[in-house]
Amino acid sequence: MGFRSFVKKYLFFSIYIIAFVEFIYAYFKFVIYSGIFKYPITRNKLLGRIVEGYHSVERSLALPNVRLGFAQKHIAELVELNSLYFEKYGLDTSQIIHSIEVVNEYQHYHKKFNYSIDDDLDKKIELLKEKTGVTNHSLQITTNAQNYFENQNAPFKAFSFSRKSVRKYKNKIIPREDLNEAFLIAQNAPSACNRQGARIHLIEDKELIQNILSIHVGTGGFKNTIHKLIVLTEDMEISNGVFEKNQVYIDGGIFLMNLLYALHYKGIAACPLNNSFSIKQDRKIRKLLKIKESECFIAFVSLGYPEEDLVVTTSKKRDLSEIVNFH
Repeated sequence: MGFRSFVKKYLFFSIYIIAFVEFIYAYFKFVIYSGIFKYPITRNKLLGRIVEGYHSVERSLALPNVRLGFAQKHIAELVELNSLYFEKYGLDTSQIIHSIEVVNEYQHYHKKFNYSIDDDLDKKIELLKEKTGVTNHSLQITTNAQNYFENQNAPFKAFSFSRKSVRKYKNKIIPREDLNEAFLIAQNAPSACNRQGARIHLIEDKELIQNILSIHVGTGGFKNTIHKLIVLTEDMEISNGVFEKNQVYIDGGIFLMNLLYALHYKGIAACPLNNSFSIKQDRKIRKLLKIKESECFIAFVSLGYPEEDLVVTTSKKRDLSEIVNFH
């Protein structure tokens, strides 16, 4: 074997070895530090479960037709998590205060409609109020289509704060030229070395949309109002280096936010949908849409013109002191 051939083979196998080591490193880091295992309980893991829990309640309260008595077991678990957090850390973040307020809103909402939730759950909520001193309830944002878009041409700060996820759409056609202009604006998103791996799959066939959403299972309560769906992917074939394993998701996230802003600018409401599904779901959706293997799913986005009467979630943000670190 010549020296040149030896070097080529060495480099070839070394790339495989480095890629494997990088994968193992990422795997163990995710298993150890993410919240997939409840124990050991850390402040961040516990708070992450609480924020996910209260926001799922907010989403339900913002649906077109709220089902009274929904998710009482989930609320009971959220009450326990809030109580556990308070015992360990007190009210040290606005997120825990807001979470308790969302639980209180759940109780208040049902009382408003004279619906009796489980008596044991009602007592647990009252006990949580007494223990923490948080007696106020949150309130999801009620608006209308005109007010929702009143800042679509405002300076960026007002424009950005005005965009919220919408889960209630009219059955009204969006002109193709408006969609294309939004996609053109979204393309201004930066990508690594300008490789532009984003791919937009726009689904307009109603039956196909419902088939996809029945696999996706993240749109319960409003999927029948979805008449247009974007499946955003990033093509892995444009990644070159062995250390670029996460680059498609970084570029895809940047593109997604630019796309949401572009749709908002064009007066089109949207909601990015959870993209955390199994290999089985991945295979089924990929087959339905004939998406090639090299494309990684980034996000599903429902979009349309909003109904006149809207409820959007409060989605309380963390205090800056919790996310900003000066070095």
